[in-house]
Amino acid sequence: MSIQMLRGNHFQAWRTPKRIFDVLSEEVGGYGLDLFADAENHLCPTYFTEQDDAIVCRWDCDKIAFGNPPYGGNFQEEAVMKAIVEVQRAKRLPGVDLLLQASVSSKWFALAFEHCEIHLFSGRIAFDTPADMANPKRPSFSNALIRVRPDGPHGVTAMRSAKTGQLLGAK
Repeated sequence: MSIQMLRGNHFQAWRTPKRIFDVLSEEVGGYGLDLFADAENHLCPTYFTEQDDAIVCRWDCDKIAFGNPPYGGNFQEEAVMKAIVEVQRAKRLPGVDLLLQASVSSKWFALAFEHCEIHLFSGRIAFDTPADMANPKRPSFSNALIRVRPDGPHGVTAMRSAKTGQLLGAK
């Protein structure tokens, strides 16, 4: 399955809310690359579109990259594996943050638990929806922020607010 096959499904076009993106971006000193975007929904000046196909591109960047890949097909698993390769093995960028569906029974979640830092969201994120989407529905799933770094903490390390993106219990 390709990103283009999912294009007609507006569920795949949901965008990370700017308020959450801004909190995450500030924590890392600003993101340098939006990995899964288009001309209408990108959150960084530099971004990959479905035509670029982030899964096959090199992720060269001097800043941490951000990605909210399509949740259908195997895209979440492919994004986690690609991020691990680009950051931990090829060392092409200092890190990647991926906003994914918190699917704790999936293979990619087990892989992320072993190699990445995971922040779970308390509640459900109300994603920004395309303007032409009739009757947008609130997601029926929880989310996780997967932080891929060269080294560092692994496993579930934090909870965040689904409304603000802020860390919960932080002092």
